[in-house]
Amino acid sequence: MTDYIRRRAAELHNASRESPDLEASKAKRLDKRKSASDTPRSLGLLQQVYERAISLEAAPTRTRGIASVLALLFVPGAILGILLLDASIEFLLRDIRNQRVGWAVLSVAMTAGSLLLFLFSLTGAIRTFRIDLLSPLEMPILFIRKARKVYRFVQKMPGDHFSKAFVNVRYWPGVFKRWPLILVEYDWDCLEAEYAKETRFSGNVVQTLHELRFVAKESRSSARIVDGFTVGPPLTLGSQTWAELWEFIRRYMEEQTLATLDADSFAP
Repeated sequence: MTDYIRRRAAELHNASRESPDLEASKAKRLDKRKSASDTPRSLGLLQQVYERAISLEAAPTRTRGIASVLALLFVPGAILGILLLDASIEFLLRDIRNQRVGWAVLSVAMTAGSLLLFLFSLTGAIRTFRIDLLSPLEMPILFIRKARKVYRFVQKMPGDHFSKAFVNVRYWPGVFKRWPLILVEYDWDCLEAEYAKETRFSGNVVQTLHELRFVAKESRSSARIVDGFTVGPPLTLGSQTWAELWEFIRRYMEEQTLATLDADSFAP
């Protein structure tokens, strides 16, 4: 059985009174009372149908292994850091013996830079490997229509910001232990659905990303945003399919009806 810590959405950001950066100005707010599509579909994200709830796949886990490939990119950096560290220490010892103060200072700087490169690469490789290997296979989003609640799992990782990456050194003895899961609770009435579209340029390729996301307000009457999350991978949502997915969720929570399901409705 997986252990988890239960939290309400507002408790996640108690340390900072600033609202999360959700780029609200670039998003279109969706009306829960209005239909967005005549063909509601789960787009293959439906994991389970319960008596009074459904669970959707928060993010596809079928691509596990990609992060491990990315982790290998840190290995050359770690090797280069070791080689430079060995050479810089040798230069430093030689400069000290020859009493060349200026060159010794330069060797100290080179030694420090090599050590930082090694620690950066090693931390990045270990962290990326363990995220890929030991992250839960499933972290669904649970929609409970009768209680009007939404739950999602969040993995609590030490050193979320890279500026704190070196703090992870003290976690290395237990680096392959599981990080705790947080079960975040949202009130459906405090969630606002949004649709956002972003165009990106990669060389000569123009890519448009469609995003269906929810922002959580501190209370039903409050304007302060305390958290947010997306449903469905933006790379696979299209100009029409995002509306079909939203309509699938909206009808279930607002109209208490579940759209017609077929074999393609469920996640593999």
